[in-house]
Amino acid sequence: MTTINIPAGQTVTEGVILDEFGESLKVAGRLETDATQPAVLTQNTLNQIDVKDSGEIVSADPTNTAIQVEGIGTVINNDGLINGGFNGINIANGDTASARIFNTGTITSGSRAVNIGGVGGVLINEGLITGSADPRNGTVYGDVTARNIFIENRSTGVIDVGEGLNGDAISLELGAEVNGSVVNRGLVQGRGLPDGAPDNNTNQASAVRLYWVGASGAETSVFKGNIENYGTFAAENGAAVLIENRTQLNGDIINSGTIISDNLANGTGILLANGSQLTGEIVNSGTINGGRDGVNFANGGQVNGVLRNTEDGIITSSSRSVNIGGDEVTLINEGLITGSADPRNGTVYGDVTARNIFIENRSTGVIDVGEGLNGDAISLELGAEVNGSVVNRGLVQGRGLPDGAPDNNTNQASAVRLYWVGASGAETSVFNGNIENYGTFAAENGATVLIEDRTQLNGWIINRGTIDGGAIPDGKLAIDASEAEGFVRVRNQGTINGDVLLSAGNDLFDGRGGTVNGLVYGGDGNDTLIGGNGKDYLAGGLGNDVLRGNGGDDWLDGGAGSDILRGGGGGDTFRFGGEIFQDGQQDLDRIRGFQAGDTFDFSEYLQVGGQISFVRGQQDLLINLSNEDFVNVRGNLNAAEQQLLNLTSTVV
Repeated sequence: MTTINIPAGQTVTEGVILDEFGESLKVAGRLETDATQPAVLTQNTLNQIDVKDSGEIVSADPTNTAIQVEGIGTVINNDGLINGGFNGINIANGDTASARIFNTGTITSGSRAVNIGGVGGVLINEGLITGSADPRNGTVYGDVTARNIFIENRSTGVIDVGEGLNGDAISLELGAEVNGSVVNRGLVQGRGLPDGAPDNNTNQASAVRLYWVGASGAETSVFKGNIENYGTFAAENGAAVLIENRTQLNGDIINSGTIISDNLANGTGILLANGSQLTGEIVNSGTINGGRDGVNFANGGQVNGVLRNTEDGIITSSSRSVNIGGDEVTLINEGLITGSADPRNGTVYGDVTARNIFIENRSTGVIDVGEGLNGDAISLELGAEVNGSVVNRGLVQGRGLPDGAPDNNTNQASAVRLYWVGASGAETSVFNGNIENYGTFAAENGATVLIEDRTQLNGWIINRGTIDGGAIPDGKLAIDASEAEGFVRVRNQGTINGDVLLSAGNDLFDGRGGTVNGLVYGGDGNDTLIGGNGKDYLAGGLGNDVLRGNGGDDWLDGGAGSDILRGGGGGDTFRFGGEIFQDGQQDLDRIRGFQAGDTFDFSEYLQVGGQISFVRGQQDLLINLSNEDFVNVRGNLNAAEQQLLNLTSTVV
């Protein structure tokens, strides 16, 4: 096996061809050719090129390549400079070529610094790979013909399009199925502006980009391997990491470094374009920062994936930290998801095109709009029918002030918000699933949990933690489903600080085992309201309601309609307000289990002109109201009678 040497201080202007088995080239001087030929051409098996730190291989003409690999198993070790006008190193497309490149020096080009085609290549970088002009596709480019692409950028390595330029740092144009990996411990820097739509085949200015082209011959291109970042993936505009339409990543995106594209207008940390697929997970234990979106499962309802933010992970944005617009997306958070400015719609946002949304915030997890900001923590803009769940064991914190009416599509400052928009194409949006809290839901102003107009929750609101209501003029508002469609079901075995407003349907509030520091209001419909062991304030509103106070000194107001009221243990108050005098209906309320210590409150009824009288029987006591309503009382009739005697001097 022969070796060709170009010693230090020597310049050679004729190209070198390695066409023998194992033939090698050592360059300590300068090898430079014009446009007629590449500086080096490998054509056999196991050829090797060693460029020493003083060595240079240059073919700077815009049409030429510094090192052209057409052989099998070529090894390139560069400590010096490799500079090609068209390609720095080209592993020939559509061929049997393959190479292993180890760079501690500089590889540069006026277009592609490294082109990987053929059988494929291994690129290990500890030096600088960059460009001197906008690259075609990418500074490091994988061709549609390549079958194996393995890229490792080590801690001292920089793959940078070049300051002031426009292009992808690593751009992989995939065939039908490609094996490989992208592992970064240094810096991978996309530059400038994207020059086309997210599914084109030109530059997107990303740090890492995977994409399909028709030449793949497949409906979908599959990359079998991980994208791993322990250093920095960065872009100036667009997405730092981009998986495009008709592209499947059969692996994970793993980040314990920094992924950043903080341009406020278009910056995205990780973008899975509509029509892409992620069979693994996005696993973040570092920082992901996007000016517009931190992580974006793009709108359109066709992308699937799992985002797992670990305890050390931070996902942040100046707008939406997580955008969910796919077919089926799962978010599992153990770290921090927050913002640096008021979000559009929500810090975690579900788009109207999303079909299945599953959000789990674990015990160490925090989803917080950000102190001093205004917005919803989790805001789901629903399509016609969406399956999913919101399960919280940590903290979900809405912030600031609502910025519009309760049925708008901007921020309401809630912890969790479900809402309808016209783009759903339906009269009513339906969310099939539960909202479950085992940690803390909190808001500073307005409703903490908000179900808006033309929105139906086909599931339960379950609380075994704390729901801390936001401030309203006369107290706090924990749950507002007053405009919701259908019926609303709430089970509280924790603490609710603030009022609970239910819908016009036949609602159920089951507070057994829990505490509510506020009013539970059923609204219209035939509601069932069940209190806990403490002092409950239960108001049925319109409809034929059932109210059960259970333990504690409860306050029960059935409102208009024929209601059943049962106080339970403690000294309970049964209130009858002016609305029953004015509703024009003939109603019969029933009080069951009246006991000593219970009281009647007719004060408001009497103030609006109502009158009361009563008749005592053997088993019950009938209170006659002047508007032809009646109250039937059972239990301790002596105690009931004494209470009524204190209220009226008319005894029939």
